[in-house]
Amino acid sequence: MSARRAAELSRSPKYRRVVNMGGLLAGFGLGQGSLFAVQTWLLATGEIAFMGQFSVINTMVLLAYQGIDLGGLVILARHVATEDQSGNDIPTFYWSFSAVRIIIALALTTMGLTWLAADPTSFESNYTALATPGLILLAVSPGGILDGHNLSGWTGATWALPFVASAVALPFGLDISSRNAGMLLGGALSLGAILAVIAQYALLHRRGLALPYRRPKAARMREGGHEALLYLVGWLPGQLFFRGQVGIASALLGLNAAALFIYAKQIIMIATRFLVFARRVEYPALVKQLADRRHLVRKVVSIQKISLFMGVLGTVIFAAFGLLMNYVYPHKLHGAGLVIATFAPIILTASFYATFMQACYAVKRTDTSAWTAVAVNVIGLGLLFALVPLIGMPGIALAEGICHIVGVVLLIVVLRRV
Repeated sequence: MSARRAAELSRSPKYRRVVNMGGLLAGFGLGQGSLFAVQTWLLATGEIAFMGQFSVINTMVLLAYQGIDLGGLVILARHVATEDQSGNDIPTFYWSFSAVRIIIALALTTMGLTWLAADPTSFESNYTALATPGLILLAVSPGGILDGHNLSGWTGATWALPFVASAVALPFGLDISSRNAGMLLGGALSLGAILAVIAQYALLHRRGLALPYRRPKAARMREGGHEALLYLVGWLPGQLFFRGQVGIASALLGLNAAALFIYAKQIIMIATRFLVFARRVEYPALVKQLADRRHLVRKVVSIQKISLFMGVLGTVIFAAFGLLMNYVYPHKLHGAGLVIATFAPIILTASFYATFMQACYAVKRTDTSAWTAVAVNVIGLGLLFALVPLIGMPGIALAEGICHIVGVVLLIVVLRRV
């Protein structure tokens, strides 16, 4: 292939989408795949207690790592994608938005260090304290800028680094004290996050997209903070809803049922994560196409048809996988296959719901998506209490599916009025 042809191909939107999807999938597979492999090894060697101790605090800190982005992957990407039309000064907005993130990161760091001072020997407090440097640096992550320039594959690839660092360090925490293990593993997570942000800046510089420092402006900080608050209002309920599902399953169905639910949900989340990657690849095009507000709903479905089709395909594949698992291992896996099959339709309903949520972000209706998420998850918790005592485990899946359908209807009504 000639150099000219290669250059033309690299500028092709289809080529960019394929490369971005490949990068996101590779980052997910390498990062979470490596950590999952080490955790499986820990289970096989009987180190269940250590794995559980690590998993709980790791999940909490990763929630903070994801939350400190404040929706930057969406908000910054949208500002970049609409720069030509709106005349946005991207560096000023980026540094103003990052200032808001830094303030929150410092507050969380203070909480982590206070915990360490109160409990200096525990695994959890030392893990949290050593993970905070990574949290602070993630506050200036330019991942959303990369996404806005159709480089989301690189963002996804860099995000593998914190997981890989944790996977490499995890076996070394077995034969040392809890305090030292916490420091080792928290430090490894921090190191991975720091390397990820450095890699993102290097990629921007190499592409000629460097972000020169601009003094944060109060007006842009308020603008970014407001958008971030609305994003978090929409994002956090889903995080809390999952934990509510676990609590209700445990209280009403018992610990074994709760364990099966968590196991099945983790597998289903593999499919939904792939759909997140597909939507991220489609997002810059969605923002530009929806600048013309005519026929919004039709455009949303058309532009994101790949991720919607993947939702259908994922539902079929995982339902078949669950049924096959139950057929091959009807007793050994305690019915986990049936639980997976029961939750497989959630892949499809979640795909439609997230598609229209993303459309709201694209047309700057973050407030609508936020309050819709709150309403939907409140309804979902009520449905859980009503359905689980009646039909057991299927009630958890049914409640979540109904939530998604209600959310889609509400969002379509709003988009038709934009």
